[in-house]
Amino acid sequence: MIGKDILIAHYPSYTSKWNPIEHRLFAHVHKAVEDVIFTDLNIIQTLIEKTYTSTGLKVFARMVDKDYPIGIKTDKDMIDYNRIRFHPNLLGLSYQILA
Repeated sequence: MIGKDILIAHYPSYTSKWNPIEHRLFAHVHKAVEDVIFTDLNIIQTLIEKTYTSTGLKVFARMVDKDYPIGIKTDKDMIDYNRIRFHPNLLGLSYQILA
């Protein structure tokens, strides 16, 4: 428990072109890493952190050197559904987990 509400908002499938983060960030990161051979993670991080625009975009990057296991199943009895609030119009895409 972190003591804060968490808001989760997913974009529907095949709508990433409407994702403002992709439009405002990834094009500039792509330019920063263009024509560079990636030999280690530090080069990638350094190039991403050098990404900026004249309108004020500044990128910060942090490497997380951790393995995240996949395929972990959560016991349905352990989920407190009373803490989950779904968006009234986007039931499967946006929800909030209350602290």
